[in-house]
Formats: sequence, C-alpha cells, structure tokens
Amino acid sequence: MAEGPPYSSDEAVTDMIERYSITARQGEILGEILQGHSAKIAADNLQITIHAYRDHVRRLADRTGVSGGVREIVALLFKDCS
Repeated sequence: MAEGPPYSSDEAVTDMIERYSITARQGEILGEILQGHSAKIAADNLQITIHAYRDHVRRLADRTGVSGGVREIVALLFKDCS
C-alpha cells in the first residue's frame, strides 16, 4: 500500500464490498464492527435483533472465507490492507 493517510474505515468497507461481493447490509455490519461496537449496540444502531446481527456476522464470515466471527473478520481486513 502506498504511503499516505491511514486506511479509513469507509475505504475498508468499500474494499471488502468489492473484494468479497458482500451485500450493502453486510457492509453496514462491517462498519459497526470496525467502529468497535458491541453486538448489542450494533444491533440497536441498525434497528435489528441481536440474532439478526449475529446471523449477518456469520454470513459475512462465510462470504469472506474466515472460520470464526468478528475477530477473524477484523484480522482479515487488517491483513488485506497491509
């Protein structure tokens, strides 16, 4: 990656959407993850149930090929942007 300003969370989400063909809603979930919000806060912000949030995270993990959840998705993101 070229030198310059740090990789912003908006750029990270856009990159993940393009790279892994994730849905817009999964992009919103990813944005909540990158902001460090808990599952409950993220679900509240997105006006969905905690169960729906967790389902989105699971599908996001499946789509990106990670075997896990939030931590693995974040690790993948930082691996991809370094």
